[in-house]
Amino acid sequence: MTYLSSTSKSRFDTMIAKFLAQMSQANSYEPTFFDTALVAAIYKRDSFDVGIILNSMAGLNAVLSIATYGQETPKVRIEKAKAFLHESLKKWDPRGDAHLPRSLELVLRLYNILKGAGVEVDFPRREELEEMIENQSLTTEPRGHSLVKISTENEGYRVKTHSHSSHDCGIHCSPSETALALLGTKGDSSDLETYLSTTYQATNGRGIPSVYPTSLVEVSTVLETLSNSTTEHITRSNGSTQSLSPENEYVYRVSENCLGASAHLLLAKRFGDKNEAGELERVLLDELNKEGNDLLGKMDESCRILKTLMQSPLYKQSRDAITSLFSGICRSWWMGTHINTMSPSYLYAYMLFTSCFCQILDSEELGNSSFNPEDVQIRGPVAITQMAVRILTNQNSNGSWGEGMGGCLEETSLALLSLAKMISIPFLGLLYLDIKYAIERGLEVLSFAIAAKQPLQASKANWIFASTSAYRSNRLCEAFVLAAINDCKKTTSNIFERPDITDRRSQVALKLATFFHGLPNLREEPAFKLKGAAIESSFYVQKLKGMRLDIFPPTDSKEKDKYFNYIPVMWCIHNAMRKVWAPPVFIWDISVVSLFIFLVDEYMEGTVEKFSLKELAELRQGIESMFAIEGDWAAKMQTSWTSNGGNNTQAFIPLTRISSTPDGTPCSPSVTVALDVFSRWATYQMKYPSLQSASALDLHALHLESKNYLLYHLHQATDNQRLASQSGFNTSTPFRNPSMGYAPWLHTIGGGHIAATYALTWVSACLGNKVRGPGRDCFTGVKQKCMVWNANSHNAKELRMFNDYGSIPRDAEERNLNSTNFPEFFGSSDSQWLVPNPGGYDPEFSMLQRKAALLEAAQYERKRANMELSELFQEMRAEGHNGAKLADWFGLYFAGGNQFSDMYLFKDVTNSTR
Repeated sequence: MTYLSSTSKSRFDTMIAKFLAQMSQANSYEPTFFDTALVAAIYKRDSFDVGIILNSMAGLNAVLSIATYGQETPKVRIEKAKAFLHESLKKWDPRGDAHLPRSLELVLRLYNILKGAGVEVDFPRREELEEMIENQSLTTEPRGHSLVKISTENEGYRVKTHSHSSHDCGIHCSPSETALALLGTKGDSSDLETYLSTTYQATNGRGIPSVYPTSLVEVSTVLETLSNSTTEHITRSNGSTQSLSPENEYVYRVSENCLGASAHLLLAKRFGDKNEAGELERVLLDELNKEGNDLLGKMDESCRILKTLMQSPLYKQSRDAITSLFSGICRSWWMGTHINTMSPSYLYAYMLFTSCFCQILDSEELGNSSFNPEDVQIRGPVAITQMAVRILTNQNSNGSWGEGMGGCLEETSLALLSLAKMISIPFLGLLYLDIKYAIERGLEVLSFAIAAKQPLQASKANWIFASTSAYRSNRLCEAFVLAAINDCKKTTSNIFERPDITDRRSQVALKLATFFHGLPNLREEPAFKLKGAAIESSFYVQKLKGMRLDIFPPTDSKEKDKYFNYIPVMWCIHNAMRKVWAPPVFIWDISVVSLFIFLVDEYMEGTVEKFSLKELAELRQGIESMFAIEGDWAAKMQTSWTSNGGNNTQAFIPLTRISSTPDGTPCSPSVTVALDVFSRWATYQMKYPSLQSASALDLHALHLESKNYLLYHLHQATDNQRLASQSGFNTSTPFRNPSMGYAPWLHTIGGGHIAATYALTWVSACLGNKVRGPGRDCFTGVKQKCMVWNANSHNAKELRMFNDYGSIPRDAEERNLNSTNFPEFFGSSDSQWLVPNPGGYDPEFSMLQRKAALLEAAQYERKRANMELSELFQEMRAEGHNGAKLADWFGLYFAGGNQFSDMYLFKDVTNSTR
């Protein structure tokens, strides 16, 4: 491991001093436009972002402009640029960059300019982009900026408003946009030319900065980053704040904007007096009241404002805003509705949220009593755990983070800043060594960078400020690198102690991770993914246990609900393995339906199977009547989002209360109790939050399959009674009186009893309205629906056979019908199973043969299911973003189910009911 040498440490200190002294200088220096041919060579990848397209278009436009002045223009450059743009625009989805309105406008403007110059480039989604811009009422006029001058008079922080014009700010404070505007400007353009001249002079003639004047958000971010991690280097007593905020430095901020107000307040709290900070805190609170709804889901902006407010809040309203912001961030993460609008990297938001979460856990001043307990105890920890696993997963082989051969210095620094906080969080104790190792590897990358003679250079365009195209900041890069090195030093020393992992939650998670890491298909996976999945799963289990008795009565099973710990972890594991990064609500929805399946199965086997045949018949009639839909079912299924003010509450079909048989005879007491239990279950699930706004067809399918699921159980219960009454039955004798042959039984009763069809309709109803929109079916078109049902049919049979493979001993003890009891497993001749064999046979050898036949058939069904799913997912991905998201999430859903199947080869986790 390479640590900072004494020479490097000296340079580390020197760089901070130099860094602070350079605050008055202009921003990073970049050419106004990239050479398009160079861009084409560098960015050979499947996805193209708007920044690359903009640079390519602008570069081509610049080349064409040169030609108009009579200079020679190599035709090969123009052809390369056109070819590159053709491929870029063909693959680009504007909806993925909807949070960059100015950039989208620029793409359309440049496209029209190129078209006017006679350059035809294929742009398949041009009309879609035009519609997006029109719907959002975007404008290409310069937005209101105000220039402020940072002053440190009398050791206090002051900002002075300065009148501005295009002379001061150009177009959006962007030299690139200003230069582009000049190309199409007719008449007087002296202000724009003066602005460009000023930006050039600000760099001492070394180029054109990508933003000028400096953004207030950037200045505050740099100062906060350094002061948080290197406070010994920033002391006002020695006058160093003069270099931080020189008298003659001007910055710009967007007026009437939460983010700008937050940056303004941050500087005041760091370097101003309390009165001024109080005034600015009120300004930010006013802006939050105005923009509160607009901030929902904007994770990095919300985290940035939250972190600012949490620095010694002065008012009760600020504490209320902190609680509200934290709750909104946790909810948007849980629901998967968050986006990043400041930074193109998810790591910036992760760093901010991790810092805020640790402060909430530790702060006595803030306390955590005012926070929603579920946010602090479940949603927040789930978010932190998912962030930790994703950061560890995305570390490059050389220890860095980010794209490119050497990674990205900013992303590496932000990842390390996050991990340096996460390593001390108690519930992440199992990941301590994994985090420590990742930090050491990442620290080595930064150590090499800081030890080099060249100044640190920003390695990513569009960094932090996604609203500005092709923007890079060397100052931010240096600040993040220095802060990350400083924060990570303590994790590589012997002073830092490993968190305690002897608590029950950690021990259960460790046992789960150890068990799953031993399974054949998970043996090669990094251990941190299994440990992280087990930690995340523990929080879902906590919620599951809280709803355990909401519907079904408790049981006296000796295992004490051991299966709870095995439910969410299956999907948590594959969420990390497949890098789907599905939101927690999806894992939770699957966990809830899995819990329902276990509870129904448990109640059926523990209670209903004790019914007489007459009572079973009564119960069957009652279930049929209870779920019956009379008249226009579609009208009854209509969701109220179409007529109730958009509050998205579902008007589900009410169940019919049954107290007597069709001939009027009162139901027996035991049947009445069972019907009440099933009615509570069906009503509870149809009021489940994720089903609100589901489409009528998806809800109807769930309603029908809920009924069928119960009826399959009753059929199994009847078969179990017939099997138990068979004279001389044991595990080495066949079931001589089956209701049907094995193949038709497996296709209907066996697959239905395992709840694969019921679970599919549940997940489809939950996901359809989330991804497609309210009232939209999950699967589009007849072909897709046929494909998914065919695939699920194979999957259901596979799940049943794997389940039976692992539960042979328990089924034999409880006299439950198992696949291996069917005559087909004893041979294909009557003499092999129908006619008693006087000589007998070896029961052990027979069971081995039957298990081998069962496993072979199960693997065939899995193969067929995978083939069907592969074709289905290909069809869905062809739809675009939403189809691809659903394909990934359903791939995760089926992978978790297969993991459950694989587990039954080694462990039976179902409760014993007898």
